[in-house]
Amino acid sequence: MNLKSLLVLAALAASLTMAGGVRAEETTGVSTVPVVDRRATESATTDILTMDVMSALTGRDTPTTKPSAQPGVPDILSSQTIVLAEFEGGRFTNEDLSATLKLRKPRNVAMLTPELIMRLPAERLREVVRDLVFEQLLARKAAAAGITSASPEIRQRLDSYRDLALSRVFFEREVQPRLAALNEESQKQFYEEKKTEYYTKPEEWRLQEILLLLYKPYTVKEGDTLEKIAREQSGDARAAGRILRNDPLHYPRLAPEAVRDRVAFEEVKPGERLLVPITKEAETSLTALASDIAAQLARGVSFDDLARQYSDAPVSDKATSFVADLAGMRPELLQAVTATTVGKVTGPIRTPVGLHFIRVADYRATSTETFGEAQRFIEISEQERTRNIDRVKREFFDRLAERHGLKIATAILERPDYASPDPLVGTTVIAEAPGFQYTLDDFRRDMLPTQKSWTGMTATERINLAKASPKVIAYLIREESRRLKLDQSPEFLAEMESKALIEVTTAYLRKLERERAEPTESALRAFYTKNIDRYTSPPRATVRELTKRVDMALPEDQRKAAIERRRNELSALRQSLKSLADFEQAARRESESLATRSRGGLIGTVPLDFRGKVFENQLSQLKPGEVSEPFLYGAEVMIVRLDELFPATPAPFEQVLARVKAEYMREHSKESEEKLRDDTLKEFGFRLLF
Repeated sequence: MNLKSLLVLAALAASLTMAGGVRAEETTGVSTVPVVDRRATESATTDILTMDVMSALTGRDTPTTKPSAQPGVPDILSSQTIVLAEFEGGRFTNEDLSATLKLRKPRNVAMLTPELIMRLPAERLREVVRDLVFEQLLARKAAAAGITSASPEIRQRLDSYRDLALSRVFFEREVQPRLAALNEESQKQFYEEKKTEYYTKPEEWRLQEILLLLYKPYTVKEGDTLEKIAREQSGDARAAGRILRNDPLHYPRLAPEAVRDRVAFEEVKPGERLLVPITKEAETSLTALASDIAAQLARGVSFDDLARQYSDAPVSDKATSFVADLAGMRPELLQAVTATTVGKVTGPIRTPVGLHFIRVADYRATSTETFGEAQRFIEISEQERTRNIDRVKREFFDRLAERHGLKIATAILERPDYASPDPLVGTTVIAEAPGFQYTLDDFRRDMLPTQKSWTGMTATERINLAKASPKVIAYLIREESRRLKLDQSPEFLAEMESKALIEVTTAYLRKLERERAEPTESALRAFYTKNIDRYTSPPRATVRELTKRVDMALPEDQRKAAIERRRNELSALRQSLKSLADFEQAARRESESLATRSRGGLIGTVPLDFRGKVFENQLSQLKPGEVSEPFLYGAEVMIVRLDELFPATPAPFEQVLARVKAEYMREHSKESEEKLRDDTLKEFGFRLLF
């Protein structure tokens, strides 16, 4: 949705999209213009909105982050004035750069926001400064040639732009803040409703652990059983019930005794990985190690060092802290953790898995984000946003209509049919105010985009359509802008000055374009010869096909068999194709391509790559009259016949003369623009200072 559409939805600048909008190419004129109008670019761009506009419309602030320092680039966001360039009779500062980028931007950065332009690498930023200074100097040259904002044609264009500029200022000053406030109210309501669910953080325990496992890993060998493994590895066959799977969940390998006779059991397989209880002797040694660790901790030895030396925790850095899952924690560990404080160590704590030393590295109590902290993450629904826009529409229309004496002829709009029994005429007034009329002809024009007729709309819909009419809204905004003296505001004056600069430089460049000599035929022929590839058609071939379909949804083995069967069928058929007539008859009889079968398999005369590389590779191996080996293409196995081959052919110069001239002019216009810029900057002694 572009900026114009959003203004329409906001309801108070809708008229601008039809009455005063200016397309970017109309604003900038010829292709050599170095700078485009920011507002017009936004109007012409359907998918890209600058960050500042998007922020305003959604009611969220876009934080301006300070660009990181670049070598050779001054702090352009400094509150102090920094001179970026000098030229005869003037200078260009960081303040000039910031102010200009809010209104217009060089063509090669037109889709970037001012913030992003400020972050450009040094060389690109220098190009931006060159372009903007060139624009100012070009205006000087235009004035010397008698082209100014007072020139009749330019004056007329500026007058037509005036209402558009006023409406933008009105929208930004009056409408945008109200819309932002309503969107913020919606965000606050959502925040209050979902505060506990979305914006409240539960308490968090961050722990470190020294884990001494009472298990050891074991890989099953040929001939192993659970009892054998338990007897040999744990020293007790009864330990088979405590053997675990060595996977993330560590389920018991054998069902518990209480349900064992009701659960299907599968014996271990070679290569299976298990966790097996250690022997009693190893457990005694582990208990002694735990006592030693406890003693070292009591003496002040680093927990991190002991964890890295002794812990069996399955992480690369044994001293790494982790957020505890209190809900899944064993009761004995949970009790120990919640009973201690940050920095304290508790343990050893025995569980069926091992011996644990737990250190509380950090603790965060339950907390709720403030609305200010959560606001930038709250996206209100499109439905809620539309309701807010509609509310703004109603508020502003009602207030401005009363203030400026606008009356809607609701009795007329409530008629079920305007054609009978007392027909209305095109000049019938639907809405009026001092010096303003909105007629039936205007209303019918507004109905066209709705694709509804008078009788196909309800009375309420007709009244609302009249209230939202671009012409009606434009009148109200114009009158209110005058009342507020917005035509004297700095924003309006800056935009009109920017527009005047664009119009003056555009007119001057058009003048230079007209004065530029037409290219000679010899120059065009030289350009044609140099770029002959542009005017050369690719190799083409007349091709026929004979296809057999394959069900690609079959299981893999069946699909492969089906493909091979089709290959064999086509290979046998290929042997009998001795002539074009043979291929045509076989295609009509055998081919499963509905598109080409009735034409004897004829695809037509096409570029070699018209079906991609696979098809092109097959054609490139053939001579005229030859038939390919069967090959798979998509869901078909096919053979193709190359009837005739046409090599790449340059189009005659006379045939493509118009295209050659257009491309010549475009490329030479760019060269002329660059030369004009360089010559102008040199003429005025332009000098970059960074």
